[in-house]
Amino acid sequence: MDASSYRRGAPSSDLSEIRRSLVRRLWHDHVRHYRARLVVIGVLTAITAGLASLYGVLISHALTLFERHYPRIR
Repeated sequence: MDASSYRRGAPSSDLSEIRRSLVRRLWHDHVRHYRARLVVIGVLTAITAGLASLYGVLISHALTLFERHYPRIR
């Protein structure tokens, strides 16, 4: 049976149970094996986002020093 046959006559509660079982099967058969990689990717993504957000703060600080004629900046 394909997914379209479920959509035609099934009530929404049956559809959500079908979706849950499909996601559970996908996780169990395919995604579960990459759990460690997914965690590492999530951590590295968060670090990259944090560092990218600090870029604006760094530029703002550098411009402030430049405007005040800080002696180390010539």
